Amino acid sequence: MKICFITTEIFTHGYFGGYGKITRNIAGSLVKRGHDVYVIMPRVKGQEELEIVDGIKVYSYPVIPHIPASFSLPFSIPYFKKINPDIFHSCEINVTTWLAMILMPNKIHVINFQDPRTKEEEERILKLCNFPKARFRKVLVLGLLEKMFKWCANKADKTSAPARYLLDGLKKRYDLDKEPEFLTNPIEMPKIKIKKAKKPTVAYVGRFDWVKRPEIYFELAKKFPEVEFLALGKAWEKDRDDELRKKYSSVKNLKFLGFISDDAKKSEILAKTWIMINTSIHECLPQSFLEALAHKCAILSCQNPDNLVSEHGYYTEVVDNFETQKFEEGLKLLLKGNKWKKLGEKGERKMREVYETSKVIDKFEEIHKQLITCKKNKKFF
Repeated sequence: MKICFITTEIFTHGYFGGYGKITRNIAGSLVKRGHDVYVIMPRVKGQEELEIVDGIKVYSYPVIPHIPASFSLPFSIPYFKKINPDIFHSCEINVTTWLAMILMPNKIHVINFQDPRTKEEEERILKLCNFPKARFRKVLVLGLLEKMFKWCANKADKTSAPARYLLDGLKKRYDLDKEPEFLTNPIEMPKIKIKKAKKPTVAYVGRFDWVKRPEIYFELAKKFPEVEFLALGKAWEKDRDDELRKKYSSVKNLKFLGFISDDAKKSEILAKTWIMINTSIHECLPQSFLEALAHKCAILSCQNPDNLVSEHGYYTEVVDNFETQKFEEGLKLLLKGNKWKKLGEKGERKMREVYETSKVIDKFEEIHKQLITCKKNKKFF
């Protein structure tokens, strides 16, 4: 099969977002199965028009400087016919999805929704973050593009989401005729032996941006001097990144490890980590949750997609400020009597049963084959 992924990023050239990681994992796994796989994405600094990443043919289109990336999406059009795939697979819905459906209606179009935010969620993020990108997204996505995206969601031959809790909301938001399917993101199980650190060790894995609220994690480190706090990530804005590192440089048990793109290196760190802590205002199903559980880490978070946190760690419930109290309570509880250990081991078993790469890619292939067969018979399910 020839499959083209439509995405806003891929995990290369300094990009470190979840969509990029997920796209690279899925597309790269399909390449290993012998499929001809492409990606169309906006070009980032230093990127060539065509590059090969893990066997994936990555086409990037030019971006107009100093204006929102959405306005550059029409530059993706020439690549539709150049690639001429059997299937267009959108990692979340965007204007390029709509363009592909309009210009190549006879192709198969699949949308795997990664973070379909409701109006209420957008307003909550805007209220708590209060930064320009959130305001722009609210106006653009929930205003100008909502009808377009609803049309795309109903026109798609298949829709899916990586978390079960999203399915009902997805169907209601877009008034879908067909049921969206649960299709989780894959996680590669560790290739190394998992040996936990002797000293209590926790980790933060993610961007240092406002929506992620890393300040909660850094303040938590001050209150638990006996615990090693590892911070994997950085902020998109250099000024914010520098400011945070300077502010918390005196916290002796807090180590800034930077953005780690090497999976083997990250695996080594998670293999010794006891608990992963997530402090974000909003998450759908972060890849970092799956990675942590695959390495037998318990999770401490104020987000609880598909009950993964409450079942394999401590769910603080919603925290709409920068206070650490509920995170303190959760960390104490998980450390007491090494409760984190059983929860982490339980999480690792869950990853093997449901989320392990080969099982997820089997499902992707099954869906794609069904769609191609139905297309030939001019019948969809």
